[in-house]
Order: sequence, then structure tokens, then C-alpha cells
Amino acid sequence: MNQATTSNSTTTTTMAPSAGMKSVPNDKGATATNQAAKGLFIAQIVAQSPFVGISVQVGLGALLAHQFGVPVQDVGFSVGFPLYMLATNHIFFDNNGPLRRKDPQHGFLKRPLVPDAGASWFPYYMAMATLVGLVAPLATIYGGPKEVALLAAPHLFVLWSQIIVETVAMRSALVHNYIKMLGPVGFSIYRIPMLIQWSSAAWQMLADADANAPLAWYQWSAFLATLGLAVWIYNTFYMLLLRMVPAMLDPELCPSPEKDQSSSSTKKKMFPFAWVGCFLLAIVLSSSSSSRTQKD
Repeated sequence: MNQATTSNSTTTTTMAPSAGMKSVPNDKGATATNQAAKGLFIAQIVAQSPFVGISVQVGLGALLAHQFGVPVQDVGFSVGFPLYMLATNHIFFDNNGPLRRKDPQHGFLKRPLVPDAGASWFPYYMAMATLVGLVAPLATIYGGPKEVALLAAPHLFVLWSQIIVETVAMRSALVHNYIKMLGPVGFSIYRIPMLIQWSSAAWQMLADADANAPLAWYQWSAFLATLGLAVWIYNTFYMLLLRMVPAMLDPELCPSPEKDQSSSSTKKKMFPFAWVGCFLLAIVLSSSSSSRTQKD
């Protein structure tokens, strides 16, 4: 769960659920999430025109990667993992076909993704995550010295890619809940080693700095990286894995693919391609790990 989880909830259906679904009238969690998202500029763009909104997000991400030379393994993961999600959603989960056939009105989109979305503290938590994850790093890379910007840019790029994926997936009835869950979990786990590397390099830069170095920026970089590491570890291992994942794996909203036999032959034929995707992702992850080890 991250900033995009809030913005993605802006486009919830107003249709009533079908008879086979549990009705969730006046859902406080969805209402609170929607209200929190209304002030986000990207959320407003996506709500009005999904194609334009996603195009803007992709363009900004490409600009960030070009300006600050984001490592190829981070770009590879940010592209390869969503492609794996797309293929898996189509091959193994029939584009959420069983649930869409059960509820043609798509009333399941009204359900909040996070059980705590209706709590009074949740908007403040989302605001804090937005500040630490997006606003402060953006100000750092465009306002600080180049050496500080180069440390912060890779993590910001991968986080931005995660937001794009969630913007597309979370609001779509065509995406199975298991795949929606894979996005934030996979990206968040990938980003934690990046934050460790950023924090380690920032503190080392501060320790090696001389009297002529911009010490204030070095101190800020080390503080921001360490704070981000703490925030995203908490977000990943508590908010995501212990709060969001159990809710999203509700059997009613996350039917098992084994229950839908309509495309079993296609799934068997396409199974090797899924393994190829896993293999390519393993290569990206291993190259990323070795690259970071060499840098350290």
C-alpha cells in the first residue's frame, strides 16, 4: 500500500452489488479513502481521463530515469514485473473472469483495500507516506547537489513505477485481487534493499565529507533515507502483509483459479511462458543484487 492506493480508490462504482455479493452501503473506509484522494492532482487527472493520467505518469517516470541515470536493473524490474503481472492475470486468472461473471455490476470495487481505511488516523498516515516517499525526495533531487540527487533518484523511480502499476490495477475490474496484491508487495520488497543502499551510501558520504561539502544536504540525505527505510519496512511488513493482504485474499473477492476450468487447456499451454517470465525476473533481481554488492 502506498500513495497510489489512496488515489486508485477515487474511481469506485456506484452501482448496486448483485444478489450474489455482500452489500457494503455507505462504506466508511471507501468514503474516507476517496476523500483523501480528491486533493491529489494525479488522482484527479486519472479520474477524469485514465489514458491521459497514465500517460502523464509514464512520461514523468521516463523523464526521471533519463535525467538521473536510473540503473538498468531498476528500470528492468519496473518494466518486467508489471509484464509478469499482466501475463499471469490473463493466463492463470482469466482477467478476473469468475468474479466479474458473478457480479456483472462490479460492486466488489466498492470494498476498501485496507481494513483501516475508515480510521481517523489513516489519512494522516497516507499524508506522511506521501511526504516521505514522494514530496521530500522530489525536492531533494531537484533542489540538492548532484551527488545527493543520484542517490535518491533510483528509489523514487521504482516507487513512481509502483504507483503507475497500482493506478492501473487497483481501479480495474479486469484484474484479479491476487494480482492487485502482487503489485505493492513485489515492488515494496524490491525497494527495501534500495533504501538500505541509499541510507548506507548517504551516511558514508557524510562521513567522508570535507569542510567545503554541502553538509546540510548530506545530513538531510542521510536522514531522509533512514526515515524512508523505517517507514517502508513498517508499511511492507505490517500494513501490507498483515493488514492489506488478508483482506484482499478474502475467498469471496479472490476466487481460486482452480475453480474456473473454462480456460484450463490454454493455461497448460501457456504455463512454460510463465516460467520464462519468472526466469527473466530472476535474472533482473540477481543482477540488481550483484550490482548493489559491488557498489557497497
